[in-house]
Amino acid sequence: YYSLNSSATPSPFFRTKTDEDLFPLLQECESAIREELLRHYPTWKQGLEPVELVLRTTEEANRTSSPAREDLLHIDAQPHRPTHGKRVLRVAMNLDPERERVWVTSEKFCELLNRYTTFNRLPILSEDAWTAPTQSWFRSILGERTARTPYDVLMLKLRHFLQSNEAFQNQACRRLWNFPSFSVWGMLTDATSFAQLRGRFALEITYFLPARSYLFSPNEEIPLLYLVKQAVNSRLRRVA
Repeated sequence: YYSLNSSATPSPFFRTKTDEDLFPLLQECESAIREELLRHYPTWKQGLEPVELVLRTTEEANRTSSPAREDLLHIDAQPHRPTHGKRVLRVAMNLDPERERVWVTSEKFCELLNRYTTFNRLPILSEDAWTAPTQSWFRSILGERTARTPYDVLMLKLRHFLQSNEAFQNQACRRLWNFPSFSVWGMLTDATSFAQLRGRFALEITYFLPARSYLFSPNEEIPLLYLVKQAVNSRLRRVA
């Protein structure tokens, strides 16, 4: 794992899984991918923020004992990488010259949140309140960027809820995606549940985007704004 954000506080978590001499080459790959993204979406120039780069060398089918299981359907929320309400764009490249990389996608954020609120109460907060960092003494030592917001806390809880929900894992509808050698794909992984089932030798780059940046359609449900809308609807129901 590598941090790609120059303002991020250095952490021993990063630069532990690949040779240090490989980092410049990986940075070149990230720069080429970012240039291609900005060619298609020039309005992202001020908002596209590279955050993390991961070089995966282990067969995904053999990683099921990992604490951060990627083979279970989940949304992209990481304890070490708070988003503060921003979108999460994950771009991946299959570097295996012989094997496909297999992902599955399932329900979208609004459907996932309905599952979550069946068992858990949803806070009624404004957009500013959802994205206000809550700084503990421990995180104040690590740096402001590591501070989580109520939004980050909820997204982590939602991820853990989905991964531990056997009914969802066994019964949720799935769409299978097979990515051939040297193909590149991208996905807003905060808005749709997904899992990585098979494949190795993959390069993954995570970017943050402002909450109001669109990828495919302006009608797409944006997690932060959907939470705010749910809060407004809840207040209206109480008034009624």
